[in-house]
Amino acid sequence: MKNLQELLAFVGLVVMVGVVAMHYGALPQVIPTHFDGAGVANGWGDRSMVWFVVGIGCFMYGMMTLASFFPSLISMPVSRERMVAAQPIAIEMIGWVKVEAVWVFAWISWMTVSVALGRSTGLGVWFLPVTTVAIFGTLGFYLWRILKVQI
Repeated sequence: MKNLQELLAFVGLVVMVGVVAMHYGALPQVIPTHFDGAGVANGWGDRSMVWFVVGIGCFMYGMMTLASFFPSLISMPVSRERMVAAQPIAIEMIGWVKVEAVWVFAWISWMTVSVALGRSTGLGVWFLPVTTVAIFGTLGFYLWRILKVQI
């Protein structure tokens, strides 16, 4: 499972960086830097800001990768016995949240480029509900599994 998570997250990272790198030269000086709840661009700034989005995605990827390789960094308000039993579940949860987060930032980067180039009008009306359900659904499912752990 971990290999699949790492592959999916890495591909998302490559897509995120690749889309911006391939199109950066064609971007106008002013690009969308913020989208409202409906996914419509409502804030504008310098085109270099698209790298800020990529940077946040890469930072999150790095931090969640670090946490999965150093489980002692994971802290949960549970007994030591439950913590030992729940750690593999928490690591799996972090892996899936990493995949989701990287692809969210890949989509934001892709759509920022698309809006800036006039190919799209925004993130899409379904972006916020789908990402919210996906990420919080994953967190809820794995937290439920952690609380269910028998010690």
